Amino acid sequence: MGVKQMQFLKFSNKGFAFTLEVIVAVVIFDSLTTLGVYNNEKAVEKFIHTLSQKTKTSPISDVFLIMKHSKEEFIETVVQFFDKIIEL
Repeated sequence: MGVKQMQFLKFSNKGFAFTLEVIVAVVIFDSLTTLGVYNNEKAVEKFIHTLSQKTKTSPISDVFLIMKHSKEEFIETVVQFFDKIIEL
């Protein structure tokens, strides 16, 4: 898991300045295609579902990468666990 800490400078209407620190946590999983090749697809589907559910209930964002040439049935099953799909 990668954690990036960013600082923002914000000014109030009275001219006082303070720093607000925000922690941004992102899980990037590359690649579901490889995971599916070397493991039982049903186990991979369960793993993806569990991981995506845990990140939805936390302040963590997740990104899963999968190749278009993966098995169509596998792709159709796992994409239902995601909020947004971006095709490149």
